[in-house]
Amino acid sequence: MPDKNEREANQIWARPHKTAEEWDRLISLLTMLAKLNKDLYQEKLACCYHFGDGIEKDLQQAIYWYRKAALRGNSEALFGLGEVYYEMGHGTDKTNTKKCIRYELKAAEMGHVFAQANVGMFYLEGKGVKRSLDKGLFWTRSAAMAGSHVALYNLGVYYKDVEGKMPEAVQLFRKAAKKGNNLALFELGIAYIEGEGVRKNVKRGIDYLELAASRGSKDANTHLGMLYHNGEVVTQDLGKAISYYRAAANLNDTWAKYFLGLCFLDGDGVKKNRRTAIKWIAAAAQEGLKEAREEILAINK
Repeated sequence: MPDKNEREANQIWARPHKTAEEWDRLISLLTMLAKLNKDLYQEKLACCYHFGDGIEKDLQQAIYWYRKAALRGNSEALFGLGEVYYEMGHGTDKTNTKKCIRYELKAAEMGHVFAQANVGMFYLEGKGVKRSLDKGLFWTRSAAMAGSHVALYNLGVYYKDVEGKMPEAVQLFRKAAKKGNNLALFELGIAYIEGEGVRKNVKRGIDYLELAASRGSKDANTHLGMLYHNGEVVTQDLGKAISYYRAAANLNDTWAKYFLGLCFLDGDGVKKNRRTAIKWIAAAAQEGLKEAREEILAINK
């Protein structure tokens, strides 16, 4: 049974919004309890250091406390360790990626659903491990069966891109979308607009894209901008196109920056403004978009 300090720590931890004083008290309690080798609180303290919640972000301290908890069989700590190493390697450093996979695989074997989804993705993509469809599908399906929207989406992408089975992919995207997965909403929108795996229904497709866009999907915002700009499957509306391009550009979408720049260059839906056009196109060029670099060269001739 939790003692007085544990009960207080649990109560403060559960509060969605904490004052500065509550954070200070929580960190103090977690530190005290962690030093008593209580893995639940070692993992929570590690989380605070990992994300900079209530204390300055410190990945080395996060690793220290995650390891302490992991040694006591805490699957959340194993998963946390994996996430820290992935963050430290930016998903590209081989050494840290291998450490990430090692810890997340251990968590996955203990039934940690998020870890299962990640490990499945690593094997499917051959990221940090030798690519294995069997292992990738095993872990992805395990997480999907446990209700992971990420795994449901990843499995849908596999059926779409690898197996070419769009009806099965759409079913998985639908399940993931119902759980709030924005990427799945976008895929559903495209499927309905193009009639892939489902009966073509442009209105329903637009509805899915608009929902994804309203939830912050830069891909959905960019695609809606293109649709309203081109006017091929919906009535052309340059005002809407500009609005969606702006939203996506502000979400740091490279193509949206380029398209928005072209609109200012040509006066499509906005007043011509060469300076603003160059600003957006140059931003896309700096992010490596070939078309944007070529446009900048053409403008400066």
